[in-house]
Amino acid sequence: MRPKEKLMKESYWRHIPFVALCAVFVATRLFFISHTPYEYDSVNYAFGLYHFSIPNTTPHAPGYIFYVFLGKLMLHVIHDPFRMLPVLNCIAGLLAMVFLFRIGGLLYSVRTGYIAAGLFVFNPLVWYCGEVAEIYSIEAALSASLGYLFLKHFCHGRIFPLYWGSLLLGIAGGFRQNVEVFLIPLWLYMVFRTGRRRREQLLCLALLIAATALWAIPTIANCGGLGEYMRLNRETLLFYFKEYSVFYGAPLARNLFMVLKVFCWTMLFMGPMLLASALIAIHLRPLPWRRYGVFFALWILPSLFFFCGVYIAKPGYLLAIIIPVIVITAAAIDAFSRSRVQAAALSIAIAVPGLVYLFSPGVGGNEIPLQLSAGQNKASAAFKRLFRYTINDVKYSDALNDAFVSSLREKTGKQRPALFIFTNFSDWNFRFANYYFPDVEAHEFIFQRNYSFISHTRFAHGRLGECQDISIPIDNRDLFIFLSDASEHGRALNSLGYRKIAVMENVGYYYFPSGSFSTIGFDGPKIFLRENPATCPGP
Repeated sequence: MRPKEKLMKESYWRHIPFVALCAVFVATRLFFISHTPYEYDSVNYAFGLYHFSIPNTTPHAPGYIFYVFLGKLMLHVIHDPFRMLPVLNCIAGLLAMVFLFRIGGLLYSVRTGYIAAGLFVFNPLVWYCGEVAEIYSIEAALSASLGYLFLKHFCHGRIFPLYWGSLLLGIAGGFRQNVEVFLIPLWLYMVFRTGRRRREQLLCLALLIAATALWAIPTIANCGGLGEYMRLNRETLLFYFKEYSVFYGAPLARNLFMVLKVFCWTMLFMGPMLLASALIAIHLRPLPWRRYGVFFALWILPSLFFFCGVYIAKPGYLLAIIIPVIVITAAAIDAFSRSRVQAAALSIAIAVPGLVYLFSPGVGGNEIPLQLSAGQNKASAAFKRLFRYTINDVKYSDALNDAFVSSLREKTGKQRPALFIFTNFSDWNFRFANYYFPDVEAHEFIFQRNYSFISHTRFAHGRLGECQDISIPIDNRDLFIFLSDASEHGRALNSLGYRKIAVMENVGYYYFPSGSFSTIGFDGPKIFLRENPATCPGP
């Protein structure tokens, strides 16, 4: 065998473990993959695949235009949006694994790459986000690819990885804008470090601007202009910023609650990795990532500061920083371990707590009761709600959606118009009903925990619109009311002798044939069904 052929054969054999890890990743994701919407945003993305319109919340601002466009292409292969989007997440996860493996080799050794890929495969947050129709796996892939390109430039001083990184950073904004915003400080550090020529810096800047324009111009045009685009973003985001961030006028206690949420999620999904890295750092000198301190700080801290100081809605946001945390942990394990067996044992010890969490019973149907818990049970309920990001919760969500859709299709198949009424304390999701029953007018009333009224949203003729009234004319339609028994509104209906049509244990809906009532409305914790004509302006 000639030396070149021998070298190629050895190279093939060397990559078999990584290929095996990729196979494990794909098999584990596809086996548990969700086939129905999991959260409100999932439906916005699904509607956007058929009609992209940010003003109509398909999807919601700021738009995610490249994500929707990629989904449109994939939809030609897999025709069900809620099966296609998790498959897209699986592909994104594989890309993230490839770049993690390459980052490990750049940072320390090939073994570091294997450890990083293994930690990624079995991380509970990565696994959970890969099973449902959400965007966060794309964010992880973008973070890993940009981290690799910037690190390659940082390690070797080659300019072309920085050019590609500048281009990809601009494109990343078309998938999820916060990726571009949060990684701008790292990009600036790479571009304007000493030793870079002015021509190279200007070219990097031009590539970033051009790539950003690729998504910004069509996104703004879709909204009808820059002013309207900014208004839609303010309407989408400012409510939450004002609710939780001291920088937007929220009470300090609310901001501290959000910091606590970030801490709990970080410990839940990255705690074993952070603990292992800290313990190894105490005993290990020199640290394998010492010369990359500024690089990793600029990769992690902008996102973390935003999550703690402004807003974080879901733990999936943390995939923006989980890639660098995995890399640091993998380098620490590799540097500390004296053999492959020891490195594997440490990696398994770190992965096991996450897997125990991932396959725990989860919250299942207890989400609303836990959300409404008060008094001495409030802290206990908040702790239990941390366990809602599990495989069992994904399975429960699919079963719940299937049960509601099956039952409602039977009831709404009588060729009579119907009306759906939801609150934020319903057993089922308002937006899911919009997707499965697009011809049915639906209303959602949002209340605070003390049942003070916040907002009223109407879905009709494929559009969402805001209403001011707290009562709705039924107009000889079949009435379907979706309320949890744990809510005051549900208890009020039960006290009047009305009973749910159960679709699963303890969940269901109230059904009233047309002509039973003429008006439905809410007054704080009270619900009324009576003759009281009212109007609700269209969207």
